[in-house]
Amino acid sequence: MKSLPRLLADEADNIFNVPDGFQSFLDTGLLGAIVLTIIGSLAWRIVASSFPLAFMSNPVIYIIYHSHLLVLGGNWNLLSSLATGFDQQGHLQLPA
Repeated sequence: MKSLPRLLADEADNIFNVPDGFQSFLDTGLLGAIVLTIIGSLAWRIVASSFPLAFMSNPVIYIIYHSHLLVLGGNWNLLSSLATGFDQQGHLQLPA
């Protein structure tokens, strides 16, 4: 009995009867990487929207979430305090 790749190679050049250029694109694996990246980036959002209480009560998510809030909150306070010394055009205003 022939193996599946050899059997497919004997019958046709391309497995889906697509043009050679598109088949070479499929052979690179780039399409699979793009699809996997999209699914991976959306999977946690789907879980969080389906089970918000369980998602937010997870200790790992709690630590990640609050560390991001700390960093972003710290940046906001730092930038707002630095911006008080500048006017609308970005020029430094020195006290008189």
